[in-house]
Amino acid sequence: MTVKEAKKIVQNFDENRSLSEEDVFMFTEAMNFLIDELHNPNDMMYLGGYYYEIKRFDLALKYL
Repeated sequence: MTVKEAKKIVQNFDENRSLSEEDVFMFTEAMNFLIDELHNPNDMMYLGGYYYEIKRFDLALKYL
């Protein structure tokens, strides 16, 4: 995966309203890739916010 591909996956995830389990998996993988590659705190906050919305507070705490 490249940074460009990961950003495209995240963009598609944001635009899509009917998400499959595969979409969610690809989103979380892409976000983790971006976090590891770019070390951008905003990416961590974004992923933490996603986990908070779905009430996965253990993972939200990890990223927030």
